[in-house]
Amino acid sequence: MCGDFNFPHIKWPKGIVFGGTSEKQVQARALKKHSDREFLSQQIRQPTRQNNILDLFFTNNPASISLHRAENNIFSDHNLIIINTTYKRKSTLRYEGNSSAGSSPFKAYNFYTV
Repeated sequence: MCGDFNFPHIKWPKGIVFGGTSEKQVQARALKKHSDREFLSQQIRQPTRQNNILDLFFTNNPASISLHRAENNIFSDHNLIIINTTYKRKSTLRYEGNSSAGSSPFKAYNFYTV
């Protein structure tokens, strides 16, 4: 699970909630409680906007993360999050028909009747 959660009042990696309004503290504690209940650990350790870690990446398998970092970029005021995993990519689309090299399995499908 990842995204811009916008909780500057959580000190990661320990998940300590500090400062902010009482409403923001309740929301931050709810996020921390949910992540703990689902056995999710937050992986980003570097600031993603100014001195805050706002963009978060949660996983239930930290051993599958081989690299994570936050890099400056010219497109956003948030740093770019880069995450590499140890998972091997599997092909999920497989064509089992009799096609010769160069022909497409989509050739027989009539897209105009959809």
